[in-house]
Amino acid sequence: MRLSSTILLLPALAAAQDQIPLREQMQGWLNKAKSFLPTAITHVVTPAANSATAAATRAAGATAGAAGTGSKGGATTIVNKEVTPIRLTNWESLLAPKDDGPAQEWLIYVTGGNNTCYGLCKQSDKAWEDALPLFSADETSPSLGKLNCEANGLLCSILSAGAPSIWHWQVPAREPGQPKPKTVIHTTGVNTTTVDAETIYKIHSEKVWEKTPAYDGAFHPVDSMLAQYGLSVPLGYVIYGVSMVPSWLVMVGISFISRSVMSRRMGPPRPQVVPPATGAAQ
Repeated sequence: MRLSSTILLLPALAAAQDQIPLREQMQGWLNKAKSFLPTAITHVVTPAANSATAAATRAAGATAGAAGTGSKGGATTIVNKEVTPIRLTNWESLLAPKDDGPAQEWLIYVTGGNNTCYGLCKQSDKAWEDALPLFSADETSPSLGKLNCEANGLLCSILSAGAPSIWHWQVPAREPGQPKPKTVIHTTGVNTTTVDAETIYKIHSEKVWEKTPAYDGAFHPVDSMLAQYGLSVPLGYVIYGVSMVPSWLVMVGISFISRSVMSRRMGPPRPQVVPPATGAAQ
């Protein structure tokens, strides 16, 4: 009986022995499945993150592209303002028009060369050129002009303009049948050592020109008595002619005149003529 029972238990024991590796194998499969779970989650989350990152990158790229397009569009629309050269042939038509017309505002840069600016206008010339984009981007900026006293010395003598400086002109409106209003002129000096583009632009943006009183002297190029009687241009010719005389020639002339005057004063005295005695003659 015992032997038969043992024989009957052998298949059950064999099945139990076979079940242990199967259970361990299932446990191993579960462990492997668990080990794959983080990787699976990572692969599930990472594409979402990548897609979000890609979307953000595309949005940033689109924004940058739009900004670049806008900047390019702005660069094409904002063009440097035209700087009108002020010459003897056009200054009256621009700054002192005789015909009826609207009011105008001008900002004129007066410069020169070695003879009229003594070589000190290089930095101010660069500052003026660098300030042109600032004026161009400002819709309220006035008309711009440039007067070179080296090439237009006669006009600078007529206007009594010195380099370097900034002239602000307020040309009034001319209405038919009405007397001509005064032309308001403000002159702002330029520091030849510290001037920059921002300094030039602030003359307009911060109205620095208002800090100096309006010019209203005897040599006003438009409203003075000399200008009204047409004498400012002849006087300008005289001043310009004198300025063109070399300094050494002026010194020679002064020396010659002074020597002539002194020689007359220091000359020998004239001999006195003694009248003859009447008694001795008789």
